[in-house]
Amino acid sequence: GRAGEEGAEMVENGGGTAMDARLEKGMAQLEMMEKDADFSLSRPNGWAHEWWLFTHNGLRLELLDMHRAMLGIKALDKGVTDDHMRNFFEWFHLFDELFTQHLEFEEQHVFPMLKSKINPRPKSFASEDDHVQVGLKLTKIRLLEQAVGSKKPHKVGAELERLCTNFTLLALENMRNEEANEAILLQKHGKEEEDLKRLNKAMHDFYGKNFGEINQLGSMWRKDLSLQEAEATKAGGKLNASALMRLTTKVTSKNAARLHDKRRLCLKELHELADSSSSNTELKSPPPPRKRGAASPEIKV
Repeated sequence: GRAGEEGAEMVENGGGTAMDARLEKGMAQLEMMEKDADFSLSRPNGWAHEWWLFTHNGLRLELLDMHRAMLGIKALDKGVTDDHMRNFFEWFHLFDELFTQHLEFEEQHVFPMLKSKINPRPKSFASEDDHVQVGLKLTKIRLLEQAVGSKKPHKVGAELERLCTNFTLLALENMRNEEANEAILLQKHGKEEEDLKRLNKAMHDFYGKNFGEINQLGSMWRKDLSLQEAEATKAGGKLNASALMRLTTKVTSKNAARLHDKRRLCLKELHELADSSSSNTELKSPPPPRKRGAASPEIKV
């Protein structure tokens, strides 16, 4: 496929004129695209939305780590070394597994279950088409590791920045759209206790050895949400943050927390460079999700 061709081109031509021309053409566009990067953690609105956010907001934290690493590479410019690249991919390996499993779990379990509840049954959701594109962009990042150590590090770094930016923006958009569409359908057509139990068991079985890590990521968001809920309660308000807490438990382990911290150490230098760089940008509120038509915007029948 094209992803494999681009990876092979990167390895074979030594980062020659073809890649240089592609990078030069794309960098101005990427600077504009980066302004649209939205890593803000969505707030739960109903049990189905909260269930979806558990994984999505955990992965948003990972995407933010990736984005900050790219800002560090951008700050280094031609000072990027092979060690910087190797450290990034050491972090990336598990992220790649987790995000791929996330896409596959929704495709194999969540979407079929949701379709079975809707009459007439939709042939597909728009998010399923989005998944194909997100997966292809993730593959391009994976293939780029072949060039580390054999091609000029700053050229590999520039290409990595381009690929990660493209992937991150599409992944964030896909998650926002699912939260605004498929999650609302699950809220409308699903049964809270029955479906949460079913989804959580399927999720545990599907992620296997990686469930501790995906649960760790979601729990990091949930812990932050709990602190916000406590503050809101003091002020007389209340946040909807209970459904998932009742039904997902006993899985976050010390081992998963240690693994998460160890992985982030791989990006420490790049993050420090990003934090000290003037290119670092402020996070902003999420834009409205993409509209998908008038009558039934979230479904393609």
